[in-house]
Amino acid sequence: FYSTLSNILPNKATVQGVGTFFLLLMTQFGGFIVYPDAIPVWYEWLYWINPFGWSMQALVANEFQTGTKYNVFPGGGAQFVTEKGFKPGGVRISYSFAFLLPFTVLFVFVLAIVLKYVRHLGKQNSTIKDEEIYKSEIEESGNIASQNFVTHLPFIPVDLTFKNISYEVVTSTTGESLKILTNVNGFMKAGRMCALVGSSGAGKTTLMDVISLRKTSGIVGGEVHLNGFPQERESFLRCAAYVEQFDIQSPELTVRETVLFSAKLRLDPSIEATAKTADKERFVDGVLNMLELTVLKDSQVGSYEAGGLTFEQRKRLAIAVEFAGSPSILFLDEPTSGLDARGALVVMRAMKRIADTGRTVCATIHQPSSAVFEMFNDILLLKTGGQVVYFGELGEGSTNLINYFESRGARPIEHGENPASWMLRAPVKEKDGVMVDWADLYTSSDQYTTTLNTIESLNESPDESKKITYDSPFATTFSKRMRYMVGRIGTIYLRSPAYNVTRSIVAIFYAFIQGAVFLRHAYTDRNTDRFTENEASGLIGTIFLALNIIGLSSIAMVVPVMKQIRDVFYKHRASGMLGHTSLWIASFTAEIPYIILVSLLYSIGKVMQYFILYPLRILQMYCDNIYFALIFIFLTCFPPVFFVTSGVFQFQGDFAAFWGFFTFNVAIHSYFGQAFICVVKDLPTAGALQGAIVGTNIFFSGFIVRPQFLNGFARIGWYFSFGHYVYESIIANSLNDDSPRIRAEFPSAFLNFLIEEDPKCTTDMVVCDGSFAQFVDFSFGGEYTTQNNGRNIGILILYLVAARMLQWFALKKFNYVNT
Repeated sequence: FYSTLSNILPNKATVQGVGTFFLLLMTQFGGFIVYPDAIPVWYEWLYWINPFGWSMQALVANEFQTGTKYNVFPGGGAQFVTEKGFKPGGVRISYSFAFLLPFTVLFVFVLAIVLKYVRHLGKQNSTIKDEEIYKSEIEESGNIASQNFVTHLPFIPVDLTFKNISYEVVTSTTGESLKILTNVNGFMKAGRMCALVGSSGAGKTTLMDVISLRKTSGIVGGEVHLNGFPQERESFLRCAAYVEQFDIQSPELTVRETVLFSAKLRLDPSIEATAKTADKERFVDGVLNMLELTVLKDSQVGSYEAGGLTFEQRKRLAIAVEFAGSPSILFLDEPTSGLDARGALVVMRAMKRIADTGRTVCATIHQPSSAVFEMFNDILLLKTGGQVVYFGELGEGSTNLINYFESRGARPIEHGENPASWMLRAPVKEKDGVMVDWADLYTSSDQYTTTLNTIESLNESPDESKKITYDSPFATTFSKRMRYMVGRIGTIYLRSPAYNVTRSIVAIFYAFIQGAVFLRHAYTDRNTDRFTENEASGLIGTIFLALNIIGLSSIAMVVPVMKQIRDVFYKHRASGMLGHTSLWIASFTAEIPYIILVSLLYSIGKVMQYFILYPLRILQMYCDNIYFALIFIFLTCFPPVFFVTSGVFQFQGDFAAFWGFFTFNVAIHSYFGQAFICVVKDLPTAGALQGAIVGTNIFFSGFIVRPQFLNGFARIGWYFSFGHYVYESIIANSLNDDSPRIRAEFPSAFLNFLIEEDPKCTTDMVVCDGSFAQFVDFSFGGEYTTQNNGRNIGILILYLVAARMLQWFALKKFNYVNT
């Protein structure tokens, strides 16, 4: 059934919402939370078509039909289950299998049909046509005036040198040391584009990661200098930018908002030209124009699943985001991979414009076209093992590269052959029966000597005026970083209807569905109204289910949202834009209004049930039950509209306590969900942690196994379960009235309790009425009381603090990227 749902519905958020809704229905009306005898007539059909219900019926019939241990009941186990609404006897087990087997087979066939015919393909941005984008790109590429502000922004040009760079790691299988880079030397000059090339596994991306300080594991050797000064981490991160091969951006933000956020956090505040917000926005508009993104500036980045920018547009956006910090050096990891010829040229044109501003550009390139390849000025060619085969100027038409290899015995290049492909295949491995090592040939060549001499000259007598140094690792103050991040995450939440609107509607819908179970008691005289014991048990069970279903929904829905935010944050932190505390505060504040809203909507739904359902109660008096059930189904499909049109609100005396503790429940689940995905790497592992915390709350809240029966180790679990403190507080504060009353009938254990505790009930009575407060005292062994409110609030606050501190620690210590 759930496999079918996951393949029919378009995205994960919808699957979670709809899946949780069906879980609610099957659990609520499966015969355990609300006994079959207490399920109202308009919900009985949900019980009879419910696989949970039939499974429960079979298990109960099998358990209670035999054995002497149930002789403590006057009529044995059969009478006990009959009082709850179940049907004893082996025939019920047969009926259950007769339902469950066809049900399973049916959905196997349905799943097969869905897998064959249903397809959910990613969408592209349909708001702007391709021809409009292409026309705009041509116009923007010629609009030099709009780019002047960007090109004339002051910065310090950088000549970067690297000498004897080596990198090795320890293999996880054998424990041996594996050398990825071996004594790599070279330089990158301001205003020039340098390509790092080589076959797959040659170490070109590793080399760029080492130079750009992106490697956080392994053993790194060698030295890097900027304008003759040794590389220093904090200053380097502020003057450099790195564009990842598969860059991650927030889908909810527009192109301009994404680039502007980077500019606000990275532009040097000491530069007058961009000191004001208006100047930063002007600079960003110039960057968008340079990267040919102006026509897309108000488009949301989107995702491949829901629609958004194309792959090539995302590449240019990634470059724009990094260039928005006005870096002196720009690193790009395979910027043209995955693009068609036109897309690759558009990206290369943008890179060329950046280099023309006097900035240093370094990129890894894999299998480029000849047009793309010859746009670079310098090339560094690596072979497997991270050894240099060639470094130097490419030359007009790649002549320097071609002459170098041909003069040393490589196969001559053919007319029209791509030099980028030729250089990987042309060098022969054997000549005159002797193996040729092209790395050794390079180190013994004049080309290598020239490279070393150039490195020495660039590092000799450095000019202090060209030294790049900053007083702080961040370009902005902590208050500004926090303010920008809070605004960013707030915008992301506002534009995430699949997350926030869904959970808000779900809260109302669940409250309405669950509250309607007790429609029979709407607008009755509380002094004369009587709950049956089964209905009272259903009420405390419904509260238990509400806490766990809404809690499960909260923790499950927040994890994928937080993971996306977390992954973007890793990129921002690696670029020196901000620290972990800014995201920690932003993720906390962004959730607060929605946590309060969800709790309020559910609480109002529970409180409003009497007035809202009163017209249905009147309707039931004049309609046949079948017709009433159909009308009820229709109305439950539109609860928000029904709530608004009813226009009646009732706040009971215990509303504040119900809402307050329900808010605790939603908040703790949500914040632990945020913490879990920051502690672990992926969604499946976070899902295991979610399951652990939800399972603990379900088992140890005090409903599945009542607290008076929890002993030993189980008692420890009860004390450590925050669900227990929420459940206890809501039960104790919401069900403490003397009316309505609960009717206890012989041979009920509650009747025996009343006879012992209530003078109004005597031993010769077969029926006696008790209060909800007495029923709570009986059901939970006197453990759940309002006297524990202070203790419970304090413990729940400690759980909130623990969740927040766990996320803070995880954001500070962990970095789940491939480094």
